[in-house]
Amino acid sequence: MTAMMEVFMVPVGHDRHELYCESPIDHAAATSAADSTWLRRRIDGFRQMLAEAEEDRRRRERGEPAESGGVWRWLMRKVAEAVNEQRLLWLLRRQWQATLVHPDDVTPAQAVEIAREILRSDYERHRRWVVIDSLLVLLCLPLTVLPGPNVPSLYFTFRAVGHYLSMRGAKRGRTGVDWALVASTELTSLRQALGLARDARRLRIGEISAALGLDRLDAFVERVA
Repeated sequence: MTAMMEVFMVPVGHDRHELYCESPIDHAAATSAADSTWLRRRIDGFRQMLAEAEEDRRRRERGEPAESGGVWRWLMRKVAEAVNEQRLLWLLRRQWQATLVHPDDVTPAQAVEIAREILRSDYERHRRWVVIDSLLVLLCLPLTVLPGPNVPSLYFTFRAVGHYLSMRGAKRGRTGVDWALVASTELTSLRQALGLARDARRLRIGEISAALGLDRLDAFVERVA
């Protein structure tokens, strides 16, 4: 039986939280000869770019030389950043059940309310960006006559599809997911660690990340807190 997706309600301030997960994204293409609509082709290209960006990130982490450079490498870095930022919402699109791990100083009822409010805000934000980036894709279409890949069009198409998928994930998380609630003393300790001096905070958050089995939680907290 496949384990339920785990979502962590991470304290990033005295009374602020962000949702976080490290579940892997399935990049397998879903397009077939019988399913070649314009949107499906864009989503298929989106998944291919995700896979390339993830491989680029792994090469950098291993210290291997980049296989690409210039504008394309910049684009891959942007895609990798989007993977980290929107992973949770992309994954929620296909979930019916998930586990919400919350600080134990927050009641289960409060945790669900906080999570749904975060997802409501995410939905509105990504809906705005779908419109903006779709318009930018249209503005970039004349560049297709130039030789080489139309990088601006690829970039804004990726963003538009990414925000569209995030919008769907946020809606599913709010209204279509049955949440199992798990209280965590480690997440409460993380809230307390935010008040420590910088070096002590990093050390403590690293310890909490290891205790929760999360590889990149410390970097996430430092970025958003």
